[in-house]
Parts: sequence; structure tokens; C-alpha cells
Amino acid sequence: MSSLPSEKFIAPESLPFLRERQLELAHNIAGNVRQRYELQLLRKDGITVNVRISTVPFYDDHKKPAGTLAMITDITELKRQIEAKEFLSKATEILSSSLDYTTTLAAVAKLAVPRIADWCGIDIIDEKGSLNRLALEHVDPTKIELAYEFQRTYPPDPKARQGAFEVVRSGKSEILPVLTDEMIELGVVDERQKEMIYALGFKSYMIVPLKARGKTMGVITFVTGVESGVFYDERDLVVAEELAHYAALAIDNSLLHTQAQNELRERVSTEEKIRHQALHDSLTNLPNRIFLQEQLTQACRKAMREKKRCGILFLDLDRFKLVNDSLGHHAGDELLKIVAERLLESIGPSDTVARFGGDEFVIITNNASTDEDLVVLAKKIFKALEVPVYIYDQDVYVNTSIGIAIYPTDSKNIQTLIKHADSALYCAKDEGRSTFCFHSSQGGKDASKRLSLESDLRLALKNTQFELHYQPVYSIVQERIISAEALIRWNHPSQGLLSPASFLSYAEDTGIIHRLGRWIMQDACRQLVEWSKTELKDIAVAVNISPLQFFRPDFVSQFKEIIEVTGADPHKITLEITENVAMQHIDTVIIRLNELKALGFKIAIDDFGVGHSSLGYLKMLPIDTLKIDKSFVQSALHSIADDAIVTAVSTLARTLDLNVIAEGVEGEEHVRHLCSNGSCDQIQGYAVSKPLSSKDFHSFVIRGAPLLGTLA
Repeated sequence: MSSLPSEKFIAPESLPFLRERQLELAHNIAGNVRQRYELQLLRKDGITVNVRISTVPFYDDHKKPAGTLAMITDITELKRQIEAKEFLSKATEILSSSLDYTTTLAAVAKLAVPRIADWCGIDIIDEKGSLNRLALEHVDPTKIELAYEFQRTYPPDPKARQGAFEVVRSGKSEILPVLTDEMIELGVVDERQKEMIYALGFKSYMIVPLKARGKTMGVITFVTGVESGVFYDERDLVVAEELAHYAALAIDNSLLHTQAQNELRERVSTEEKIRHQALHDSLTNLPNRIFLQEQLTQACRKAMREKKRCGILFLDLDRFKLVNDSLGHHAGDELLKIVAERLLESIGPSDTVARFGGDEFVIITNNASTDEDLVVLAKKIFKALEVPVYIYDQDVYVNTSIGIAIYPTDSKNIQTLIKHADSALYCAKDEGRSTFCFHSSQGGKDASKRLSLESDLRLALKNTQFELHYQPVYSIVQERIISAEALIRWNHPSQGLLSPASFLSYAEDTGIIHRLGRWIMQDACRQLVEWSKTELKDIAVAVNISPLQFFRPDFVSQFKEIIEVTGADPHKITLEITENVAMQHIDTVIIRLNELKALGFKIAIDDFGVGHSSLGYLKMLPIDTLKIDKSFVQSALHSIADDAIVTAVSTLARTLDLNVIAEGVEGEEHVRHLCSNGSCDQIQGYAVSKPLSSKDFHSFVIRGAPLLGTLA
């Protein structure tokens, strides 16, 4: 049996195992077998080593096995290098396959434990320069929470000359003891810190910087525990730094990947926002005209596939410009947003509402099996809009007119459908607004007529084709003509004399009303000055004011200028506004009326009785006259209720010291009735006279009105 001189340096604890290997060697001598073994033994100095034992048989002169030669080689460092290489190779493979930032950090910590550490923590520098623990791994999972508590209780000191922040500053790794007798004696650690270190089993640790692209992004802390009995040395640091190098590359790659993903998401989000902005109205967030084309195309294709109908409702807010002119564009914008919300609440889940432009909206609905379905939707819209909108401390009443066209009945072409719906919208306006109309072939002709009419209106202003006619107002008490209402007429070159009913609404829709209203006031003042030099010097004139005119910011200054230029007496001029205008923006109206009164103008409320006024508001208005609407006057003979209304209004007016004019007095019986009950001071209508040219009016007044005097 061969013997090995190993007892000189092998610790007694490892000798039994070594002798067992010797017996095995002796047994194999007969087999003439070369032997090689790798063992882990404990040296007498307490260090565990890896050794390789190589044996070769030798022979006597008769070529028979005589024994073995054994050589023991310390391969601890070699084995350590091989294991480190394999470990780092595996680490590279794992880290290179990870792109997620959090996953990468966790993988690094898991790789370190238990191969080169009993505990591993990764700290990343944030934007403020602080170190944040983003990953932690412990050989004993039950101690992870305790490790986090230790980190929170005793975070790295930014001012310390050693430790994590020093590694960040210097970019150089450190190997440090966790706890020494000297540290305890000097009181560097408190009792709680010492207890936690003992509980965690910390012995020594390495702090290695994480570097990528020349920048330190954080540190990895490797801690060896009491149970392993190992103190870190420079050889461990080499492996740790290699792992940190690969980890830093992986983390940096992960960050770049995350950054690329974020940039991609941001780019996609930006593109979506740009597309949304391109296809939606910025004020109401409804689809705009461009998106409407897409939606309408899809809706019509769906209707075609399913052999159904598709309805288009074209809406326009009635007198929206009045809100802009009186309360400002901000108020107009608020109104549009509220209208958009109400329209959205009115439509079905598969319907679309879009803002076509300005105060125009379009609704697309596939629920159009019958015309009645579209009528129901239109009425639902009217119902939604009838509730006043509270803007800038006052109620604003908003109405709409609706034009309806149907696919494929009216057209299969998208643009033509919209045109037909728009044409039907104007038909609704012509019928008195706040109503709806379906498209008809006549509607297209009317649209062309409207376009031609707008052009003719502008030409008429340029060529002075307008003239004023004057309808006399008769005083029952004085039994004479005391004033006249100026009414515009259009002396059209091919259609003859046109009443305002045929063109005034178009003038308002196109904005021509501002120039036209100014011309009316100028001509009425000119005529008043001319009459003041004749027998008609006591005659007063009433001028109707358009709502768009009245709420224009420079309205008062315009009329002041006209008075100054023409020399007309404002005390002989009554400005008439409708009851609805007076009540719509009461605060603004009161201010404006007071400004006009200060200039000397008189104020009359026209068409009284058909609007939204209340007695409380009426007494606040600085007015002089109430003109009772002709609908009450004309039915007073046959309706007890309407006769009572006329009488009540007259009584109210006298209480408020106001004049009362009955409009629409058409026949002798009306005159007798009004004269007999004494309900009105003055009357106006065909029973007195139709509107007359200025020349005929002059003759009419000079001639007098004997018939009315007889009747009275």
C-alpha cells in the first residue's frame, strides 16, 4: 500500500477522507491504472483548498507493479478561475436576454446570491443624486424584509469618506468589514444597528460601481455572511467587478430600450394627438368637417350594405351672432361647448355629432328607417336646447333650425347630401326659425336663389336701391297722425318693390344688416330734418333696430355720429327693439338703453306679449312705449282672453307711465273696439294707412284722417 506524506500539511479532519482515497489507489495498482482525483481538503491553517492528486504506477525488474508515485497539486486558484469564468459566462447569457429594467436588476442580484455573496443589493442614482435600493437578494429569504429595514434605518451617508457614495464619487470599488471590534469600541454603530447586523449575519462586503458609457449609474453591494466564514479579497473583487461590468451594460441596455419604448410611445401618442387635433374641433372636441366626411362615408356605406337609410341633420343656432356681439366671443364659445354637450346627450350611441363650423353642427344617424325617426330626433334636440344656458350671470335662450337630408333618397353623393341638408336648413329659417325641414328639389332652387339674393343685396347697397316707407301712427286722443314707423323697401331692378320679409333675414345671416341698419337710420334722420322744415315739423319717427345691430359694441357711438352729422332731433326718434331682445341679456340691454336715453332717443318695446318678459324686468327698463303685438289686437274682437290681455297690458303701461300703441289694426271694427274700451292711446295698421312713400305720407298727414275721427 502506498503512503502519502500529506499528514504534514493536511488538517486532521480531512485525513480520514484522504486515507480512503489511498486505499482506493492501492486497490487499483494491480489494474495498472493511472489515477487522478480532485479533492477539497482543509489545511492545518484553517483554509479550505482544492487539490488534484495524480498517481502513476512504477514496476520492479520483473515488470511487476511495485507501487505508485503520487503528486498533489493545489488547484484552488485554478478552480476558482474556471468557476468564475463559467459564472460570468452564465451571467452574460442571462443578462443579455433581459430587456426589462426591473427584471435586469433582479437577475443581477439573483446571480450574485449565493455564488459570490450571501446578500446582494443594487442601488441606482436618481435625478436628485440619491441612491435608491431597487433590488435585493438574500440567501435566507426570511431576512429580506429585515435587510430592507436595515437599508431604510441606516441609509448610505453622502458625506462618508468610504462606502457607497465614496464609490460613486471615486468610481473605485471597496472591500470593507461590516462590523469590527474597533467600530463597536469607537461607537461607530449603535446597539440597534449591531443587533441587525448580527441578525443578518453580515461579515464583510464589497461595493462595486456600475459604469456604462463612462458614467457611474449606481453601485452593487456584495455581502458575505458569518456562516460562509469567508472574508472578501482582491480575487473576489475581480469577479464582482466583472459581474458589475456585465450588469451595467445590461442595465444601460435596458434603460436605452425603455427610453426607446417611451420615445416610441410618446411619438405614437403625439401622432395620435396630432391626428385627433386634425380631425376634431379644438373648442368642442367634436369631430370637425374633415372627420365628418369620413364618418358620413362610413355611415352611408353601412346603410348601403344593410340596405337601410342614413339621415343627416344640419343645425344652425338661431341668432348666435347676437350672443357674440352682446356678451363677447368668450360667452359665445361657452355657449357652443354647452350646445355640443347637449347634442351629444340627445343622439344615440351609434350616431355622430360634428361641428361643421361657426355655430353649425351636423348629426349623422343610421336610425332613419322612417321620416318619423328623424322627426323624433329633431324634436329631442329642440327639447334639449329649450332650457336656458346660464352664462356670465344671466340666462341665454338658444334655439336652432334644422335641415334634414336622407341617404340614398336625396342623393348617394356625400357632398351633395350635405348641400341638400344645408339647403333644407335655410328652408327652416325661412319658415320662422326654431323648426326643421326635409330636403326637397325646391330647396336646391331656393339655395341658388339665396346666393343670388346675397349678391343682389350688396349691389343694392352700393347702388342705393333701398328706400323708406312710413306707416302712420294715429293718436286716438288727439285725433291726428303724430308719428310714423320707418319701414325699409327694396326697389329691386327686376322684381319690383320688395318688403323686408323677403330679404331682411338674409341680410342678418350675411352680416349686411349692419350696413343696412346704418343706412336706414341715416335716411330716417335725413327725412326727419326735411319734415322739420314743413308742416310736418311735429311728426316723430320710429326706427326698428335689428338685434345684431343693437348688441354691436359701437352701436351707440354710430347713432350719436349720425345725429350729429344729420342734425336730427333725437327726441323725435323712437328706437324699437323686440321684447325677446330686451329680455335676452337684461343687464347689457339696460346699460345700452340708458346710453341711448342719455342722447335723447325714446325707446319702444315692439311685439310686446309674445316674448319671455316678466313684469319685474319690465319696470327696470328705461322705456317710453309698449307696442302690443298684432296677434292679440286682431283676435281681441273674438277672444275674451286676448281682449283681456290687451286691456291688462294697457293698464300696466299706464301704471308705469308708458304710451301704448296697438299694432295690426286692420279694420273699422278694430278701431271702434279699441276706441270704445279706451285700452290704447295710439293705433297703427292698415285701418289707418298702409306704409307710404315719404311724398305720399306728407300728403296723407296734410289731408288728415276724417274717417278715423268719425269712428273715434
